[in-house]
Amino acid sequence: MKVRVTGNIVRDAVATKTKNDNYVINFTIALNESFYSKAKGRYEETDFIDCGIWTSPKLADHLLKGRVVTLDGNLKPGYYFKKNDRQKKTPIPFLRLVVADLKFEGFKTSGNNDSGSGTVPQPETATVNADAGDDLPF
Repeated sequence: MKVRVTGNIVRDAVATKTKNDNYVINFTIALNESFYSKAKGRYEETDFIDCGIWTSPKLADHLLKGRVVTLDGNLKPGYYFKKNDRQKKTPIPFLRLVVADLKFEGFKTSGNNDSGSGTVPQPETATVNADAGDDLPF
């Protein structure tokens, strides 16, 4: 299933080299959604999505906690077992986003303005297209 999501990176990304000398960068994003109900008033819910992108390991240096990214990719189902479930009786399902395209969102400041008026925010954009290999590590 193809999807596009925009969210905040939860922790710094980690690049992993596979046995076929390809690199996958793994990271997690948080998706925040606001709701309103008469009983609760305004409240927010957060969903977390594990992501992987096949690309140069240098990209991991830019996928840092707090950065906002827009991702296009395919959701892939998987499952895991709790660490303390020694008999592996209860698989826990999850969805993982295999990223095909990544765009950094947000602003960066430019120039050094000593006049006290601050700096002018400039749009920051960078797009990365991933080349997904056949040796998926998940």
